[in-house]
Amino acid sequence: MLQNMLIRWLVGYPKTAFCLCLLLVAITCSGLSKLWISIDYQVYYADDDPYRLALKNLESQYGKTQNAYLVIQHKDPKANAVTAEALQALHQLTESAWQIPFSQRVTSVTNYKFIQAQGDDIRVAPLLDNPSSLSATEIETALQRLQQEPAVNQLLLSNDKTMAAVSVGLHLPDNPIAETRQVTSFIRKLLADFEQRYPQLHFFASGSVFADEVFAVATEQDLLTLIPLSYGVLIIILVILLRSTRAMLLVLSIVTLSVTIAFGIKGWFNPVISPVTAFAPSMIMIIAVADCIHLLNGFMYHRRQSLSHSAAIIETLRLTSRPVILTSVTTIIGFLGMNFSSSPAFHDLGNVVAIGVGAALLLALVMLPAWLLIKPIPVSPKQSVVSRFMPYLAEKLTQHPYFFLAASLLFSLLLIVGISQNKINETFIAFFDNSFEFRQNAEAIDQHLTGLHRIDYILPAAKAEGIFQPSYLQSLASFSHWLRQQPEVAHVETYSDIIKRLNQALHGDNPAMYHIPEKAELIAQYQLLYELSLPYGHDLNNRISFNHDATRMTVRLWLTDSAAILAFDQRVQRWLAEQAPSIVKAQQNLPSDTQGIGIDMMFAHIALNNIPAMYYGTLVALFLISFIIIAALRSLKVGSLGMLTNLLPITMAFGLWGWLSGQVGLSISVVASLTLGLVVDDTVHLLHRYLHARRQQGLSPAAALSTTLASSGVAIVTTSIVLAASFAVLAASHYTPNAQLGLLTAITIIFALIIDLLLLPPLLFLLDQRITQPSVIKEVEHASHS
Repeated sequence: MLQNMLIRWLVGYPKTAFCLCLLLVAITCSGLSKLWISIDYQVYYADDDPYRLALKNLESQYGKTQNAYLVIQHKDPKANAVTAEALQALHQLTESAWQIPFSQRVTSVTNYKFIQAQGDDIRVAPLLDNPSSLSATEIETALQRLQQEPAVNQLLLSNDKTMAAVSVGLHLPDNPIAETRQVTSFIRKLLADFEQRYPQLHFFASGSVFADEVFAVATEQDLLTLIPLSYGVLIIILVILLRSTRAMLLVLSIVTLSVTIAFGIKGWFNPVISPVTAFAPSMIMIIAVADCIHLLNGFMYHRRQSLSHSAAIIETLRLTSRPVILTSVTTIIGFLGMNFSSSPAFHDLGNVVAIGVGAALLLALVMLPAWLLIKPIPVSPKQSVVSRFMPYLAEKLTQHPYFFLAASLLFSLLLIVGISQNKINETFIAFFDNSFEFRQNAEAIDQHLTGLHRIDYILPAAKAEGIFQPSYLQSLASFSHWLRQQPEVAHVETYSDIIKRLNQALHGDNPAMYHIPEKAELIAQYQLLYELSLPYGHDLNNRISFNHDATRMTVRLWLTDSAAILAFDQRVQRWLAEQAPSIVKAQQNLPSDTQGIGIDMMFAHIALNNIPAMYYGTLVALFLISFIIIAALRSLKVGSLGMLTNLLPITMAFGLWGWLSGQVGLSISVVASLTLGLVVDDTVHLLHRYLHARRQQGLSPAAALSTTLASSGVAIVTTSIVLAASFAVLAASHYTPNAQLGLLTAITIIFALIIDLLLLPPLLFLLDQRITQPSVIKEVEHASHS
């Protein structure tokens, strides 16, 4: 009754309906001006995430971990980076690095504060402060001494001397979009100037500030390239499938307005756009097209049945609006299921796409038919190739149902076996393909100089001033020694090295005295002498706590994946528990923890935590979608059959992924929930049309199947092609998580089409043979009357 009233109102007042839709767009789009791009990697983590809290605790005690890493390399592969000229360039670059905005600490081999004894006092001064004034012999001697310093070797100077670096510590505000761009722009101009002054040398940069910037660059690239690409693909496919330029323009208009409404509303409630959210406009466009295609195909089908223009619209809305609403609701539920993700960035993606799907539903059911009534579009009487193929497919399916059933199940099982090959893993550097300067530089540094995975450990002492206790420092020294023996470790920076070096210097630089002193009072005096000798920007505030009750140890690992990082940290925890129990016990009384801390640890854990979270989210979405479909179709058996066949494409896609990649990271972990609502779309349209033919039209199973494929099969194929092709376009993203998400979603949709056309119809046909039994006929008749 309500449906008929709304249809009559829409047909009677199409201009009013159209204007109301435009008013809604105008109201919501005012929020677009509030949107802004975030470069903060912490958008991936909840406020109460333990690894995020650990990083905040670390930064509150020891300062922020943001840095830039400026590298010099000779262009001649036979030359090294420590020639007299190269060292002079390094010295000048070190001095110039202090001019980088927000710089707080600058260190290289030319200003490294080498500890030397002067009688009973110590002198902390660079060995290469002015390389141009030193002879070749003096330079070589200084370099040999510096390479014996743990803080220098494999961090500021490579073992083979092919690379030298300037490490710049930065202190930027939270989510520093403008400030990050200011820093990276300054560094690039600085390095370009040095490249001109020293053409035989190559200068490049990396570091966390460039990692922050690359998130923004990836987001902007996706917004500027994927959306136009999606539009291009949609235009081509729609013109081919709809064979009407006006119909194509109508669909694109509704798609664009759906995105506008979604992001306008987002602007008012959550204006932050992350690399993940940048994926949303293309997803909304793709999904919105499906509703329009179902309605347009229904309209064209009825027009070819000789119905008048308005009668065709009425009949289309009467038969198609219900499954369109149903599929939109299930799609919305699937995307809202992403709120179970452990990453807020995916909550945001799911929510904004859900809003966009709701907007697309409203515009497709109101604006599209209103425009068709105001400006009718011509319909070609000629059927498409797909339309002519559907009756043939229906005939073969009813003639050989067991063959199609067995072949489809065998194909499915062969793919599903691949699920066992999947493993939860992520490689942070692989988030960005080789087109990004950041990845190229990071891999070059990792190959020749040092590792860029950084893990910090806060190692507490038993009490205030406890870091001066010899037993505590012996534990630090043993820990750092063990760490340097691990194959993943590129560099270790620890407070105990400073104390050992002080002890050696104050004993005539005797190498045998490179160890921890035996008295706490002596250690405290050493440190006091050392701190009094340090200039600005080289204090120990980033190494030791204010109350001298804990120190920070920094470990850099060679480039690897999250599984290796987690395995390494587990070995660390076991070693500390067995070899340094006093440190583990002390951390229980302090707000610090011996767990690994840092961005790399956060990314390593997030995919691991997200899998079980999304498992429950997918189960909840599956339960709700199943309930809605069964209730809407008024058939427990048919609805359950539809849901079981909808799980197959998802498992098949993950099976194929196991054979192709086997690496399941953060983006892949949300695909099941994301695609669950999408793959239900075609199934619902097919089942709804089939049951209508059986119940209302009284057709036999074979005739009902033929009618269903003739009327809905074209729309199913069309929407699946549009969805799969459009999501495949998103695989062109240079941001790998988005590319993987798009590719696996496209694969899932293709498998869903295969299942809907080759497995579900014969299953439905065979199951429906028993409907001819009297008891079942009564059940169907009762359902039809109700």
